[in-house]
Amino acid sequence: FFFAATMALRALVIIQSLLAAQGLTSLSRFVAAEDYARLDLCLTQALDGPRTRWARAIVKGDVSVDGLICTQKSRAVDAGSLVEAHYVEESTALVAEDIPLDILYEDD
Repeated sequence: FFFAATMALRALVIIQSLLAAQGLTSLSRFVAAEDYARLDLCLTQALDGPRTRWARAIVKGDVSVDGLICTQKSRAVDAGSLVEAHYVEESTALVAEDIPLDILYEDD
């Protein structure tokens, strides 16, 4: 058991280092309070953000359940499972951009 736990911890450290190198800045870790039929639904209910955001993170391999990386959105999650999600904070702020336009007609 000790060897398996040590290897899992080393794998987690390596994964976190790789994700940090890719610019992933946030880590959310929680224990599932109930059974969920789908992993993306579990993340949506436990964390902020739309379901599509978590679906993308799962497919990219940025989500793990009980230390195992999951790439299937439809994976069931049991109550008491440790879920970890690495993700980039998405900015929803709109920024104005100066676009040169030719005015073809202008009223007085």
